[in-house]
Amino acid sequence: MDKIKIFVLTIGIMLFSISSCFAWGFGWGWGDLDDIGDRPLIQYYAHTLEKGWSDRANDGEAAGDPYGTQTIDAIRVQFLTGRNMYVMYRVHVQNGEWTGWGMNGSTAGIYGKPIDGIQISLGSWRGDIWSVSYKGRIKGQGWSKEWLPEGEILGNLKDPILSFRVRVN
Repeated sequence: MDKIKIFVLTIGIMLFSISSCFAWGFGWGWGDLDDIGDRPLIQYYAHTLEKGWSDRANDGEAAGDPYGTQTIDAIRVQFLTGRNMYVMYRVHVQNGEWTGWGMNGSTAGIYGKPIDGIQISLGSWRGDIWSVSYKGRIKGQGWSKEWLPEGEILGNLKDPILSFRVRVN
């Protein structure tokens, strides 16, 4: 009888542990995290002429060339979680104009033409619960000191951007 109780208790603990793992997610891309209290996760990429697309950067990490001299010519930004949210962004091409708005992982930029401005905005069908901020490394100036609120322009529309970071607030 004691062996049966131990067996049933062990199975119960295992089932509870497994369900907890699925409820919280195993990592990037798992779990819905759509409740108001759960912070959405964002990922982004930078493209340079020399190296192509960078590895994925997540929430606050640097994308592009944070220590070198390679200029970004395209970006992609998207959410890993938060299905009721979307991110819009556009870039300013050096000696050119603003591109149209990209959304949810689409490419913004023109391959081979350096970006000298980035603008990012967040949208949600649940209201303004979350916001994004971002900063960048500009050629000849280094990293911007402050995180810019969404909608602000990163860059001076003159010098190329080498790297950028995005975070959800």
